[in-house]
Amino acid sequence: MQCALRNCVAAAALVLLTSSSGWCQKVLPDKQLAGTESIGDAVQDDDRAAASHQRRENTGATTEPVEGIRPIHILYMHGINQVGAGDSLLLRKAICKYLGECSVTSLGRMYADGPFAVDSAPPTLAYMGDRIWKSQEEWSASAPFIDRYQITGKGHTPILLDELNWWPLAYPLKCKWLIARDSLLTGPSKTQLSICDTSTTPDPAHPKRYLSYQWIKTSEASDLNRIARHATILNRSLKSGLMDWGFGDAVMALGPMEELLSAGIRELLMKSLQSSATNLKTSERDADRSVLRHT
Repeated sequence: MQCALRNCVAAAALVLLTSSSGWCQKVLPDKQLAGTESIGDAVQDDDRAAASHQRRENTGATTEPVEGIRPIHILYMHGINQVGAGDSLLLRKAICKYLGECSVTSLGRMYADGPFAVDSAPPTLAYMGDRIWKSQEEWSASAPFIDRYQITGKGHTPILLDELNWWPLAYPLKCKWLIARDSLLTGPSKTQLSICDTSTTPDPAHPKRYLSYQWIKTSEASDLNRIARHATILNRSLKSGLMDWGFGDAVMALGPMEELLSAGIRELLMKSLQSSATNLKTSERDADRSVLRHT
């Protein structure tokens, strides 16, 4: 997918949908969106295809083996202003509401490989001469990841939903500099400071990976929280919440961080497709389908 990261980050959410008919990697221009297909339509189409194959097998109407219908594969990516994993929850609930009955099963987490592999050396990027990642542990804590879910119900074609999370790459900059430094200017934001001061929790399923990471020491967060608030609550909330935590992501994507963020998203896309055994060399006769969802 040759997509400028600033376009990807600006979108609140990007969903790519694949099924037995192939997969789509490019965002279509507005004038072509009329040809896209909703998730509900995709479920109905694959349900009909599966039923048709079953009837042909039962009646012996085909002399060739029928390939099984693969699950519908959804790639969901959050946008700016993200706090932690789980942004696809509303989409999962909406799918279950559409199906009428469903079971959502967590299939675990997958971390990006390549430059984000365990024990990889951190990049030398610095902010005002200060290294952003000062150890392999900090770099590993910033690795993008996928949370995978399987959605089934009422005999519908199963759905595989991959939630792509790139937000860990933005946490060090936002916690160490934006939120911390603005506490001296406008006053502390307890909400953002608590996010940055969360305890470090290793991922028991993946050695040297982390479910959460403490980017600001508790003592530093306590000192910042004691600073007098100079700005009114509305201005302070807009500055820390919207500007620093939200638009800060878009600003990063316009600078040297763009290469890292783009690499992280590419690695997640490859990880998702490889782990679901999706054939990247889809024949030209297969119809690619995509779904865009903005929130």
